[in-house]
Amino acid sequence: MRALSRTTLTAAVVASSLSVQACTSREEFPDYPDSVSQSAHQGPWAASLAPLEDAYSRRDDAEVRRLVSELEPQLLATYGENSVPYAEVTTYTALQLYRDHEDEASLAYFRDGLERYRAALGPHHRDIALALHTYADAMLVVRGDAAAAE
Repeated sequence: MRALSRTTLTAAVVASSLSVQACTSREEFPDYPDSVSQSAHQGPWAASLAPLEDAYSRRDDAEVRRLVSELEPQLLATYGENSVPYAEVTTYTALQLYRDHEDEASLAYFRDGLERYRAALGPHHRDIALALHTYADAMLVVRGDAAAAE
């Protein structure tokens, strides 16, 4: 029997306590606003990200792409590449690529967003567990590989 890493166990406990369900098909993949952590909305960048969250929630793909291309350089210049707001934009890019069925590219962006969250928040922050869960869900749907998702 393989032992689960501490990070995996932490993610599982947090995800369970939040009643987050594992997804088994593209149609069941959670919309981002349901899986985003609160700290992403609590900083001075919240007003900048609100239109992006709204466009994603409305499934306005063209607006999401436009806002990402507009916000990405602004947030990078203001907060740096290893910041929560830049991780958010990276994750929205992943979600849009996923929605567009650009699966492998979306996985790369999910992973990149996860690493940016880790750099900004540290390895034990609750948002890391949520980002890990989102990445694992995408991995399961895209590759159907439970071992890789673990």
